[in-house]
Amino acid sequence: MKLKFYVFSLFSIFYGCAQVISPSGGEKDIESPKIIKIEEKKTNNLSTFYFLFDEYISLNDWDKNFYTSPPLSKAITKKIKDKTLIINIQDTLLDKLTYYLCLNNCVKDITEGNVLDSLAIIFGNQKSLDSLVIKGKVVDSYNLKPEDNIWVMLFNKHNSDSTIFKSNPNYISKTSKDGYFFFPNIKKQEYQAVALSGNDMRHNAGEKIGFCQEYVTPTENTNINLYTFINEEDSIVTESVTKKDDTLVAIEAGTSNIVINTETHIPLVFQLLQNEKIVYSFLCDSAEYILKGIMPGEYVLKCIFDKNQDGKWTTGNFNKKRLPEKTMDYPNKIIIRDNWDVELDWVLN
Repeated sequence: MKLKFYVFSLFSIFYGCAQVISPSGGEKDIESPKIIKIEEKKTNNLSTFYFLFDEYISLNDWDKNFYTSPPLSKAITKKIKDKTLIINIQDTLLDKLTYYLCLNNCVKDITEGNVLDSLAIIFGNQKSLDSLVIKGKVVDSYNLKPEDNIWVMLFNKHNSDSTIFKSNPNYISKTSKDGYFFFPNIKKQEYQAVALSGNDMRHNAGEKIGFCQEYVTPTENTNINLYTFINEEDSIVTESVTKKDDTLVAIEAGTSNIVINTETHIPLVFQLLQNEKIVYSFLCDSAEYILKGIMPGEYVLKCIFDKNQDGKWTTGNFNKKRLPEKTMDYPNKIIIRDNWDVELDWVLN
């Protein structure tokens, strides 16, 4: 049976057409190569794809950006002939699976170096392709910054935790520079979702990991978030967080206070940061959230939901299925002036 294929952007699928759509979040660079035609030929059950562009092209960080999902065991070969990218799939495709071939950021024009940021196809031997979707975003659990170019993997529910990194995942994806990932070709099963830094899709000491505590069931539009952390056993504490007892701390002249109004009434840790370094840290009880004795300056205000009440942020533990403590950043910078208290209304979920 002839393979079926579709071309789509990172978050848009158009069935029955071959069309490149600009990814959500910004306009597509009009100078990047444009796809003209895609053809597929089969020889002895092996497939070759021909991607014809409107201008001469070259490869762009191929090893970093290219992947197939589900992963294929045999290497895929590629070559460029004038305006055409030729990809040979040397693995036998399974009849019951739908495959996703990702070429995002893999091709650029040969003159200006403008990169085609969104190009992929889905294909399979079966009459009806799997089309359930799992998508979402990966961010660092402490600083909440998007994780760029990190693996996101789906493992079948029947994989045990002890063997999960000893076998290949059922599906794989990589995050964009904004932390987004996309699985457009999922079969209806329950999966464990895991994010990993590093290149080998194995959890090595010191690498970041993120996971969902519950199994994920795909729908037509399933959306999840993953928060990465250094596993507890590998974590090296480099920052100390000291509780400030307001009855004992001498308040310097010219300092000010921050009063935080919220409906939350639990022990929280508040941190004030400059250049991503902790300058002040306060462990506040559930009675009131008042941060005292702050020198003038501009700060980032962070809240830590101190679940274990140890006065600091605690990382997660994958083996114990414990997520890191949740953090939130106040949406605006905090400006402190001499002897001028700041009062904030903050919804802390």
